[in-house]
Amino acid sequence: ANSTPIAEPPMLAGVASIEEIVAHARQLQLPALALTDANALYGAIEFAQRCRAAQVQPILGVDFTFEANHALTLLAQNMTGYANLCRLVTRLQAAADRDGALASGLSLTDLADHTAGLIALSDGQHAASLVDLFPPDRFFFALAGAADDVERITLADQLGVQVVAAPDIRYLAAADAPRFRVLTAMRIGQRLDSLPDL
Repeated sequence: ANSTPIAEPPMLAGVASIEEIVAHARQLQLPALALTDANALYGAIEFAQRCRAAQVQPILGVDFTFEANHALTLLAQNMTGYANLCRLVTRLQAAADRDGALASGLSLTDLADHTAGLIALSDGQHAASLVDLFPPDRFFFALAGAADDVERITLADQLGVQVVAAPDIRYLAAADAPRFRVLTAMRIGQRLDSLPDL
């Protein structure tokens, strides 16, 4: 499996700043680093500039809500892919019923005309439909070190899909875990003592 860490720094979703994430990637001598955001491209310009300055290849992406309750991460492989990311983000963000569009997310129809230049990281849901939209070298099952990774690997083997390690990075040091917990409680509107272990 290939591995490129995916950082997600939107407000309240992660602790580390873009500057800290890129500096950490440089320190680890990572050749590339992906930045994704939920249904948006916030921070993309700053991220690309900081990566280039640190000689780390920036990979821009979006964690799209897909078919109402699933996730589909799309990464731009080139400028055509970036343009398609922008089109798909605009479809959701500029919809007349923005909240409804964000809740229901992309459909297969939305995605079908905008796959050029994109790499898809799937959670395994709707895989049979998605696998036909992307060439085999641009469709992967994402493994994040979770309990359901074994099921994803089994399904990937059945469908002939490659797997890729795609860990979410919410903070860079264990000392930041309590701050991440507070931000998570604020983001989802729950008390700290009601949160599961993160």
